[in-house]
Amino acid sequence: MALELRQQLRLTQQLVMTPQLQQAIKLLQLARLELLEVINQEMEENPLLEDAPEETRAEVGDGAMTTPPDPAPLEPGTPDETAQADIDWSNYLGEYNTPGSVHFEAEQREVPEYENFMARRESLNEHLMWQLLLSLPSKKEETIGSAIIGNLNKDGYLQATIDEIATLTEVDASEVESVLTKMQSFDPPGVCARDLTECLLIQMHQLGLQDPIAVQIIQNYLKHLENKNYKAISRALGVDFDHVLSAVDIITGMEPKPGRQFSDEEPQYISPDVFVYKMGDEFVIVLNEDGMPKLRVSAFYREALNNKEATFPGQARDYIKSKLRSAVWLIRSIHQRQRTIYKVVESIIRYQRDFLENGLAYLKP
Repeated sequence: MALELRQQLRLTQQLVMTPQLQQAIKLLQLARLELLEVINQEMEENPLLEDAPEETRAEVGDGAMTTPPDPAPLEPGTPDETAQADIDWSNYLGEYNTPGSVHFEAEQREVPEYENFMARRESLNEHLMWQLLLSLPSKKEETIGSAIIGNLNKDGYLQATIDEIATLTEVDASEVESVLTKMQSFDPPGVCARDLTECLLIQMHQLGLQDPIAVQIIQNYLKHLENKNYKAISRALGVDFDHVLSAVDIITGMEPKPGRQFSDEEPQYISPDVFVYKMGDEFVIVLNEDGMPKLRVSAFYREALNNKEATFPGQARDYIKSKLRSAVWLIRSIHQRQRTIYKVVESIIRYQRDFLENGLAYLKP
């Protein structure tokens, strides 16, 4: 079979997503807090992006600013004239001669923020160490207890084995086991457990619960409990279904993560992109721009590029042009995102107007 070279022309149509379109789609999928993080990151990496100050945002027209008039020159006066101008003696005496209560406006002065006086939340490690020291341990027990506390995760579970802690503290494994047993009686209930089963059993012991069915479920049927397969538990234990439900109520009332209440993670609040207000018979859509930077291209770099006489070292001009295109794409993508969200909310209001006015029963699929 002979090999030969041929030239062929083929006409095809293909949909290609430009970088601008990819960026616009990416920004559209982000939540508002995630969008703020992206904008702040871009502002750090792109020197041509800047946040317009409040004065600039409030400018109208061509942005011309008026110059305040020069203050009138001060003329010297006599001490008597100065005293009369500084103090209104008639009002001053009248305030103290009135029979009723007198109100004075407090002086506006900067005071420390209230948050500066708030106590820091106690961590799980500090809480356990405080209880350990209250038990008056020996020096060896304190060392073992500190090693145990240092190997707890944020949920209060022990991540290291008894042998690893014994090797770390250079003591016998039985001594570690003894200290661990004592620390498992500390607050919060279930802390220092090695797994979920031990955590729940510790809590049952501290709460004084002696339900044998609940103990058997914890020891052998946690998988069925997770899947809510209560009938399988009832058949396996040979007990009534109502007894299984009672035991399940006891177990579900326990805390599977004892260290959760000492977590230092800050809550992540959801910030809406739009607000919808009902004014009269109409629904008004307001975009949430609170805290959103008003991006603009730096005037300094823009004028430098427009100045044909300006000289740039090396690849500086190409770098500035590249960052300028990136800044313009980002600003346009954000504006496109706002327009898209506005149109989507407008369509939802038009389609689900009965639901917004009358409640859940009028929600359309």
